[in-house]
Amino acid sequence: MNSLNESLASAQHRYDYYSNLIQNGLSIYEQQGQDLMISALNFQLAATGLLFASSPAQGIPTIFGFSNGGMRPGEIVRAMGEASQNIANVLNQSSGLADKMGSYERREEEWEFQGQLAEIDVQQIEYQIEAQKIRQAIAEQELKIHNKSIEQAKEIEDFLKDKFTNKELYQWMVTRLSSIYFPTYKIALDMAIAAQRAYQYELNNNDTFIEVSYWDSLHKGLLAGESLMLGLNQLEKAYIEGNSRYLEIEKTISLLQLNPQAFQQLKDTGKCEFELSEKLFDFDFPGHYCRQIKTIAVSIPAVVGPYQNINATLTQTKNETLLKPDVKVVQFLLGETDEIPDTSILRRNWRRNQKIALSKDVNDTGLFELNFRDERYLPFEGTGAVSTWELSLPKATNRIDFYSISDVIITLSYTALDGGDKFRQDVTNLEPLKKYSEAYYFNLKQAFPGEWHTFLNSNTDTNSQKLNFYISEEIIPPHIEGAKLTSLIFKLDAPDVSSNQSVSSNQSFVTLEIANEQALIIDFEVNNIASIENLSNEQFAGNWVINFDLTNVPGNLKNNGFLNPEIVNNIELILIYEGEVSWVN
Repeated sequence: MNSLNESLASAQHRYDYYSNLIQNGLSIYEQQGQDLMISALNFQLAATGLLFASSPAQGIPTIFGFSNGGMRPGEIVRAMGEASQNIANVLNQSSGLADKMGSYERREEEWEFQGQLAEIDVQQIEYQIEAQKIRQAIAEQELKIHNKSIEQAKEIEDFLKDKFTNKELYQWMVTRLSSIYFPTYKIALDMAIAAQRAYQYELNNNDTFIEVSYWDSLHKGLLAGESLMLGLNQLEKAYIEGNSRYLEIEKTISLLQLNPQAFQQLKDTGKCEFELSEKLFDFDFPGHYCRQIKTIAVSIPAVVGPYQNINATLTQTKNETLLKPDVKVVQFLLGETDEIPDTSILRRNWRRNQKIALSKDVNDTGLFELNFRDERYLPFEGTGAVSTWELSLPKATNRIDFYSISDVIITLSYTALDGGDKFRQDVTNLEPLKKYSEAYYFNLKQAFPGEWHTFLNSNTDTNSQKLNFYISEEIIPPHIEGAKLTSLIFKLDAPDVSSNQSVSSNQSFVTLEIANEQALIIDFEVNNIASIENLSNEQFAGNWVINFDLTNVPGNLKNNGFLNPEIVNNIELILIYEGEVSWVN
């Protein structure tokens, strides 16, 4: 700082010096030299004029006759010019002397100025020397500190070499951490893929955000976690944007109406399979897609004793979800084509073979408490509503009368998306949806109790015993046109109490008359069941008659020549009919 101050003082002194020179102007000697030079110039001009004038004066004749001799005018003038010239020379010499004295004076002033500057420079250099000494001392101190740091680093090096956490330990830690890091990353990757799978499962798409190539072995997996986190953030963003509300629908299904054969099989064997088909849902909401189960509840009306439960298992064996409104895939689901669609359009059998145990006979969901906020998926949640099921009700574990089971009621809550008017129109134009096929079940003992009592207890004809009953047109839905009976199943509930075998006879002993038409012969097969196919009864509503030929009825079914009411427990009919659907678009 002192050196800078001295440099400033030196510059200020030079500025003041030159400013004074400009302000004071010429010195006394310089001014005298200038004045004398001007006077000498004037005399020089005068001498020049006189000498010039003496030239014509030389032509004037010499005047004689005076006491001092002859007079010469030209010499007089020339003498005066020479005198002026001499004066001018003297003045020039004086001017030169004054200039010399002025230059000496200026030189002396310049020397004084340079001396003062040199004095300031000396002080400045002295300050710089002092500053340099300070810097040298600082450098020497830094050198001492550096040497001390070297000593301390050497001590640390020796300490690190000798302590437990040495180089070998860290090498072992690197190896160990590497062996732990990858499995940990693999767990995180598996969880991320599971989250992506859940995203695809819930939002019904095949978008992918998680890759399996984040790990770089050449760099020990560096930044693999950050890359995985980026994918998860993208997945979360897509889920928030795409998690829109679907249509929420509840459908009540009667197994007795849906599939009477399966219902009868359940009562006979304790197990049955049934299907919730695409057609079943399209008859309710044609043009819907992405049908996914939310919950399912099962009711099994039966005569259950006090403090007893129903012990059943419901298993989903297949499920399918239409991901996009594609009419060709609907054709596949309806059985019109065998070409399996791409997985990006039709999802098949995701999370199948799920099971629930049923212990209540009314609205059993297989859960202690149905909680829609459960962190886990509910049973069958997210699987396709178009599905196939197996219901197991083992006779060995259920202390109930299976013939008292009146139906199996399935309450299905599911979600769906509307494919729009065009998709709905295309679906309703498909051939399978133009035809409506349904089976209708009759438990004659329950449906017609008066007729049944008369049939078994008020017969007088020893050759035949007839059951007369009336089937109304009301069994046909009002939107079905041209309904025709295509087939039927006849079951005689009459076990052989002595041998526990089915009814056996060499001759047919039962005929069935449909709406006063020609009687059909009933030929029983296993389990007293008879199937009649290829019917074309356009009018099957009316009076039906079942006629037992008592001469051919097996003896184990009769008592005193008539059917034994204690042996012939019931007759069950399943009517399968078809008709045209009246779609109003």
